Amino acid sequence: MTEQIVERSELLETPLIPEDFARRYREEGYWIDQTIPEFLLDACRAKPHFPALVALSHAQSDAEGKPQQIRLSYGELEVAARAAARRLENAGVQPGDRVLLQLGNIAEYLIYLMGILGRCLTGLLSATAPHE
Repeated sequence: MTEQIVERSELLETPLIPEDFARRYREEGYWIDQTIPEFLLDACRAKPHFPALVALSHAQSDAEGKPQQIRLSYGELEVAARAAARRLENAGVQPGDRVLLQLGNIAEYLIYLMGILGRCLTGLLSATAPHE
């Protein structure tokens, strides 16, 4: 097998999305110059008392261990996501680390996803069914 030397590619200089396309989408209002974490934080702060999430949660289980339904407002969702980000940080996760989020369709998935995005981490997100 021959060793292939990879030099700086012209592809690194090429934007992923052509500038004329991006400009047109901005002009038509489809795109905003905001990151996903900024967008989510703005949504949480714009209407903190509005319902944001209704989902099952393993944090709220019944006596048999079955997840129970929870309801979070946007303000509560922000608080929960910030707490999740702190837990990740306390576990040693640093900005730029890859994080595999492997949870089912439960409230904690969105909470930790927002925590990961809020910490500017690189998330590798995965939602799997029990048989997977």
